[in-house]
Amino acid sequence: MRIRQIGKCFVLPLMLIIVLSGCGSVTWIGNLFGSRAMMTIDEEELSSEAAKVLAAAQVKLIRDAYGEEAMETELADGTFASYAKESAAEAIQRTFILRCLADSEGISLSEDDQKEIENAVEAYRSSMEEGEDKKTDFSDEAIEEAIETVLLALRYESNICNIQGISADEEECRVIRGKQIVIYFSNEEEKAEAKNTMNHILELRQSGSSFTALCARYSQADETNVQFARGYFDDPDFDEAVFALSDGQSSEILERTSDSCFVIFYCLDSNVESMTEKNIEDAEEQECQTLIETAIEKYVSAHTSEWNTSAWNSIAILAEDMTSSADLYSICEGFSVN
Repeated sequence: MRIRQIGKCFVLPLMLIIVLSGCGSVTWIGNLFGSRAMMTIDEEELSSEAAKVLAAAQVKLIRDAYGEEAMETELADGTFASYAKESAAEAIQRTFILRCLADSEGISLSEDDQKEIENAVEAYRSSMEEGEDKKTDFSDEAIEEAIETVLLALRYESNICNIQGISADEEECRVIRGKQIVIYFSNEEEKAEAKNTMNHILELRQSGSSFTALCARYSQADETNVQFARGYFDDPDFDEAVFALSDGQSSEILERTSDSCFVIFYCLDSNVESMTEKNIEDAEEQECQTLIETAIEKYVSAHTSEWNTSAWNSIAILAEDMTSSADLYSICEGFSVN
């Protein structure tokens, strides 16, 4: 599994918030009785200092994705910046839970990893702009803990997906490319007229008319050149007929009930390999993410989790003491997650 793909998941809560309280029992409390921990799960702790490093990394991802100006945008229920901070908190919680899951599965960092982490801390500091290192006042220990948390989270994700041996069905992911003649109808009278027109088109086709010319003359679809995978039109019978075609074959008259239309489809490429491979990759990634979210839900449900709202509220994610140049996740790309 590629670290860049997983890294993007840390931005994902901004668009699709993972509400951990709905998955289990994350308790939001005032100050963890004076503890320096930002989050605890049973005896495991994430320090407030490391959480601040992770917050800086998360906010950098959000800034890079949406632009600095977005932070000042007013939303119906608050500012974009407050929304970003809420999303950052949820992403940090998710990362720490994954680290705890890694610990529970015996996934650990090697001596070589520890040596590389020391180099990574230096790389993180050197990537800051002039003066940022002093403003952030991040300790080496906090940066190291943050890197370890991300790496263990990534390794758990990779491990659970590798163990399950996820493999998408190539046939289900196959993408076909071709041309289509489409005639729509909205009632039984129009349906009968459309069927007659389609029969006439088949006669013209059999007499030698080119499919391209017939498309241009008769098709009512916005696009005559199309490519798609199974399920795109939400019509299993249509899929069965079209995906049975070989290159250069055309279908009989097909009724696509999802669109209320008749279709004649001409297959140009029965397997667009590059798109099929992407579909396979996306399907496997989706299945992997489902496994991960299920594991998170079960873990949170079975353990006592606490989040230090007082410590979190004290972090100003737009303040000058939050680095905007150092990229923690890019630093972590130098590590193997398998």
